[in-house]
Amino acid sequence: MERTCFVVCRVSASMEWKSVMDQTAQKSYWSSFLFCHRRRLWPSLLWLWAAAVALLSGFGTSQGINACNRINVTTDSSEVNALRAIYRGFLLPSPGDLPGWIEGGDPCGVGGKEGWRGVACQSIINGPCSTTVSGLQLTNLNLKGSLAKEIGNLKNLSILSIAYNPSLMGPIPSSVGNLTNVVVLDLNDNGFSGNIPSLARCKSLQALDLSGNKLNGTISEWLGNLTQLQRLDLSNNQLTGSLPVSSLNNLKNVVHIAISNNNLTGTLDNFSTPISLRTLNVSNNHFSGTMSFLKNESQLAVLDLSRNEISGVLPDMTTPGLQQIYMASNKLNGNISSAFLNSPNLQYLSLDYNQISGTLDLPPLQNFSRLQAMSLLNNSITNVGFPASSMLSAADLSVSNLLFLSGNPYCSNPQTDLLLQICRSNSSQRLIRSIVTVVHSTSNINRLLVILVIIAAFFGMLVAIISMIEVRRLLKKIQSLRENQQDTDKVDVQVQPILYSYTELKAATEDFSDWSRLGQGGFGVVFKGVLSDGTALAVKQLTNSELTLEAFLNEVVTISSVKHRNLISLKGCCVQGDQRVLVYEYVENNNLAEALWDAPSKGGRELDWSTRFNIILGVARGLTHLHHVASPPIIHRDIKASNILLDTKFEPKIGDVGLALLFPTLDNDRSHLSGNLSGTKHGKCMKLTSC
Repeated sequence: MERTCFVVCRVSASMEWKSVMDQTAQKSYWSSFLFCHRRRLWPSLLWLWAAAVALLSGFGTSQGINACNRINVTTDSSEVNALRAIYRGFLLPSPGDLPGWIEGGDPCGVGGKEGWRGVACQSIINGPCSTTVSGLQLTNLNLKGSLAKEIGNLKNLSILSIAYNPSLMGPIPSSVGNLTNVVVLDLNDNGFSGNIPSLARCKSLQALDLSGNKLNGTISEWLGNLTQLQRLDLSNNQLTGSLPVSSLNNLKNVVHIAISNNNLTGTLDNFSTPISLRTLNVSNNHFSGTMSFLKNESQLAVLDLSRNEISGVLPDMTTPGLQQIYMASNKLNGNISSAFLNSPNLQYLSLDYNQISGTLDLPPLQNFSRLQAMSLLNNSITNVGFPASSMLSAADLSVSNLLFLSGNPYCSNPQTDLLLQICRSNSSQRLIRSIVTVVHSTSNINRLLVILVIIAAFFGMLVAIISMIEVRRLLKKIQSLRENQQDTDKVDVQVQPILYSYTELKAATEDFSDWSRLGQGGFGVVFKGVLSDGTALAVKQLTNSELTLEAFLNEVVTISSVKHRNLISLKGCCVQGDQRVLVYEYVENNNLAEALWDAPSKGGRELDWSTRFNIILGVARGLTHLHHVASPPIIHRDIKASNILLDTKFEPKIGDVGLALLFPTLDNDRSHLSGNLSGTKHGKCMKLTSC
């Protein structure tokens, strides 16, 4: 669905941002709006962000500080303490997520120092050389915890924007109502719950966005005190009760109201749409009543009442300003008047799933110059009246491409080109004429033969489908057996492990530096090494292997002889003094645990279901080889996501194969499994009563 945006700009040339905020930031000087509507989707406050960014970038503390020659300029101590209390309420992953907030210094960054992240300041006029916090913007910072009540101590705050932090929970502090100078209050898409606190004293408020939270309770009458309010968004919460219609009627400057996706009830019959209102979205609630609130003098451009319980008929009048009307899934009935369809600026009309009946009388085609879609799916329309001057064919009746009437009695059996066009459910659907075959029989025997032929054909097709499915299943099984045989054929029991020198591995891993470190497990630390010929290796320094040198080398020979495409290949080892080092092939995409659970910046991957299935299948094949093909058989004992490595094609390779042979006294601290299972080769379970 195309997006339609309306821009109304009226900014006084003589009013600069600085003078607005320095003198009377709490007054209603904002009259620049950008609001956009997409069908059933209300975007974020784009104009509000533009204003906030302009404010936060245009107000450095330098303007106010220059007047004091940058000497002894400080921020009010009560505001600094309030900011520190707010910081303590956040459970941040790391202190660096809010630079400056814990290092000390002044929040406004005086004396050539940078201010605290997200804090905007301005100088105090006609007072000592000091600054005050005028803006706070903490957006999409993964904040957790709660918003401290000390937020109400920032008395000169004009813009408060804390948004897109879904783990920031708890109630909105009632002290927010003390911010009498606030112009923009944006707390959208967090995890706030509880009632909306009273904002009756915030009479300078022009933009209020609390959408996308878990707020409940009712919308109180104090809303009518916000006479300067221009944008109100309370959508996507859990609000209940009825709308305070009389309070909404006091909002003479409001341009945008969005209260969709709540559990509100009552009617809108007494709602007198303010002359300034351009967008009204109260969809997906439980409103009843009629459309009597809609007047022809209304300047509404977008009206969305879909998924409510509005009843009655559509008003018999023309609404010049309306461009988009969404009324699907209500209880509207009766006919649609020609006057209503004659609205000159109408672009989208959605009346699906109502009880509209009778004849749909279309106005002259020239009145549809702006129309982009008219959808009346699943109503009770029995006829369509086309303009007398129209040639009724799909080729020259342009409105047929924009009209959708599927699910109405009128479209019960579309056969003409015109009906095949307008009886669709969407623009991409294509209808075809139904072919009716009449069997002229001369006796009951002929009818019986026809029925038997149809039944026989049906069962024949059913048997053929079942046979195809079974053959396909058998072919897959045969293919799987062949692949396993190929994997088995690749085993080379004659391969001898390479004995590396400790000096060679020390040089390859840059003296086993942290820079080369790949990870650490229960058996030791893994480093990435690069030999002098450029070969990449994974070098694992074992810890506390209790085997003698001879036993260790014997087990290394056993492990290195196990070859399979889904097992990490052991290339060789190194023995020097008490050092025991294993050398494996290097795998590029790290392990499955990082791919599944780490953030993209730390190696996380988006694995589709086909890739995940192939990983599961590869792990199963590798384990099957260890248990049933390897000689002697080996039980891994430590299968987990971090031991499943992924190559460049996300082919899984099981790591740490046979390490249990090198650590016969494996305990719980070094494996995620119980140590009761002992003896992992020769197919034996030494400490279990049964295997």
